[in-house]
Amino acid sequence: SQNRLSSRPLMNLRVLSAIVIAILGHLMNANATIIVPTEDHRLIRQASTIVVGQVTKIESHWYAAKTQIYTHVGLRVEEVLKGELPQVDITVKQLGGSVGGLRSWIFGSPEFVLGERVLLFLTANPDGTLRVLSLYQGKFSIVLNAQTGEHSIYRGLNPEGVRNLTRSARDGDSAKLVEMRPLGRFKAEIASQVAQEQAPT
Repeated sequence: SQNRLSSRPLMNLRVLSAIVIAILGHLMNANATIIVPTEDHRLIRQASTIVVGQVTKIESHWYAAKTQIYTHVGLRVEEVLKGELPQVDITVKQLGGSVGGLRSWIFGSPEFVLGERVLLFLTANPDGTLRVLSLYQGKFSIVLNAQTGEHSIYRGLNPEGVRNLTRSARDGDSAKLVEMRPLGRFKAEIASQVAQEQAPT
């Protein structure tokens, strides 16, 4: 009938809209960094060095005949929770950064702010320098909890451009965006596991 015929263009438009949305979603996901969350005990085990310190400088430089940008993050180490360091001031070398108005970036990379205190899980780059382990998952910022007077650590759980494989689509905006917990408790967990790993068998 006429009603059935007139409804077909509307149905076709809906189908076309659904296809376009699906394609756009696929393209967005294709550009995302896929993250499988790393549990604390794996971070502790896999890190060669775990430190608490303060960011003293952030500088980006060209490498490999101006084909790659790396950022040097200077850190004044306050405490070594795992591993050994020959000096108090170290440099963490991260892939990506900005030089001369040109920005190169990997979604999910840890971001730093000059002067902030951090707890870092570190591992070695191929050239022997240090980098943060497991992208943003290996970096915690340290803040003073005004309510308790104690220091806490926090990190974002949904950075821009990151697709977390353990989070379903239904989580949506209700998913927790920030993880926060007491610094002292976390340091105790790290110390306990490191002691177990170093214990003679």
